[in-house]
Amino acid sequence: SQGLHQWYSAMGAMLGELATVLNHPDVLPVKSQLDALSALKETISEFEFDARYRYITECPPCSGFEFQSFLNALTHLSGEHIPFESGGGKLVPSPGWLKWYLPQQFTATTMTLFLHTVWCIETLGKGDMIVSDAILESQATFLCNFGQTEGPVDKAGTPEEVMAYCKKKLHEGVTWDGGMRKFVSLLYRGTVLYGFFIRNFGRVAESLKAFKWARKFIDFADAEWRVTAEKSYDEKGSCFRKSFQITVLSMELSTARTIRCDRLPTLEVAEYEFNLAQEIINIARNEKVPDDNVYQSWMVDVAFRRKPLAHACKYLAGTMNEMMVNPKLLLDVINKIGMAEVGRDDNLYSFLDETATQTSGGNLNSLIAETYKHAAMNQLDDDTETTILWWGYAAHMARAGAYKIGDLRFAINSAYDASQKRDAELFGPEPWKGSTFQMQAMILARHFSDKRDDFVLPPLEFSRRPDGSLALFAEGQVLSMNFDRFMRSESKRAKKMNKHSYLDNSELENEHGAGTDYGFPPR
Repeated sequence: SQGLHQWYSAMGAMLGELATVLNHPDVLPVKSQLDALSALKETISEFEFDARYRYITECPPCSGFEFQSFLNALTHLSGEHIPFESGGGKLVPSPGWLKWYLPQQFTATTMTLFLHTVWCIETLGKGDMIVSDAILESQATFLCNFGQTEGPVDKAGTPEEVMAYCKKKLHEGVTWDGGMRKFVSLLYRGTVLYGFFIRNFGRVAESLKAFKWARKFIDFADAEWRVTAEKSYDEKGSCFRKSFQITVLSMELSTARTIRCDRLPTLEVAEYEFNLAQEIINIARNEKVPDDNVYQSWMVDVAFRRKPLAHACKYLAGTMNEMMVNPKLLLDVINKIGMAEVGRDDNLYSFLDETATQTSGGNLNSLIAETYKHAAMNQLDDDTETTILWWGYAAHMARAGAYKIGDLRFAINSAYDASQKRDAELFGPEPWKGSTFQMQAMILARHFSDKRDDFVLPPLEFSRRPDGSLALFAEGQVLSMNFDRFMRSESKRAKKMNKHSYLDNSELENEHGAGTDYGFPPR
């Protein structure tokens, strides 16, 4: 709720601009009040002006933090953990007079990007300016709504080409305070912002292209100007901060996974997605709350560490579980990206519990179990996914063996505890009831219910019987003769709940031609 309150507050910084675009009767009173307030700007204090502005736009301040612009605010808050809550024809939450104006919100966003572009042109000169495809498209989108076909910028380029342009301008004497800082911010934040909005309008593949472009550009820029190494954020901009970038990386990972749907990744796709997830994990591990941060420490911890960390670990655990149907492919990915290189402090193994195997040839179920565990521990207690993550930890613990039954009982109790904290009225039925994860964990726990907590569990094994049914074994004892019926039951329930329909974007990919056999657009 605190994150949504931040989002609500951030909306206030763009409503004045939006009010000039809209002419609906609901908006005119707000516009007239803002016009009257603007006339008083020179005669009242800045504090009083801001207070009145917030009151008119129905957006109260949050923890005393003032956002400089809507572009700054939205990209600061963007990420897997906040803005994907949309529905009912609106992005939520919004002030009452704005909430039914999703198309106009989009127009206001493109207008904001256009105004930033015009400012950069006036400062740097039009000449041979190069921007990203997303910035160029946002300009065209805004202007075509007003009957114009030509904009001030007419050339887009790769991250390398845009970097060459930036270096050229710096060589010509443009300073960071003299325009370069704002131009770099436009390139990164503007590209991300437009990518986020076109995703909400169904253009998922194009959205992923924008996120990839922004990531590559900011990586090139950071390597060239050593912003992170020298911590020169005040001079060159906050878009270089890892705490800022982690939300964008989370959006990119989520978008890539959405495009792939339920298909098993190829080696190339898995390498790309796994590296992205590990980058999020490494940033989250090293994230420190700044001493001068105006947010409360727990807000920073949730927004820039816990939620992205849970998101990345959830992705890795779920994808590795899917890839267990082809263990060789999973091991190839682990070896190729160095996830299991002993001695590296940035690999996945170094982050997980010591229970997880330390070599790529060890028990993969143990690795998956510990990844699920860290996802569950970092997810919010009342999140709708938390229970599922605990059941994932319990099931793979049962498959791995070598765990103590006390660990399994802890995971099961944690799953039930999380289910009690989840708001069923808000999120609907509990999708994990009777799931294969839950049944595997419970079957093994019940079989050894008379054992003390320090009893070491044997691995739960699967075996296909001559009649085709799937049996579960532990220490040679049959625990379930026909586990298939549980799996069929779960499949029917998933189909009834239509859980995966929102991931089917094949119609959009066919229409826009952005999909490939590999599951993501070509670079």
